[in-house]
Amino acid sequence: MEQVPEAQKFVEAVQKNDAAQNMQNMSQSMKQQQQQGAMKEGKVAASKLNSMLGEMQKQQMALRGADNDAIKRAMKRAIEDANQLSQIRKNC
Repeated sequence: MEQVPEAQKFVEAVQKNDAAQNMQNMSQSMKQQQQQGAMKEGKVAASKLNSMLGEMQKQQMALRGADNDAIKRAMKRAIEDANQLSQIRKNC
């Protein structure tokens, strides 16, 4: 099956997410016993991860739709081919 744009968007959602930096900052704040800073970075990281998850779920649904469209196109081609063969047989 050909690569669909939704698959690329799925990959990009992961690549563009920088929550790891916030988690690193949170870890550093915890090591320095800066609870407020750690909480802030943790909340930002969680928000980014939830956003990434939402985007991935959206693209997953789009991919399912693209799969269905590809299946529908293949079935339509198969029916058209069968009709053509039937017409050719009738004419022979």
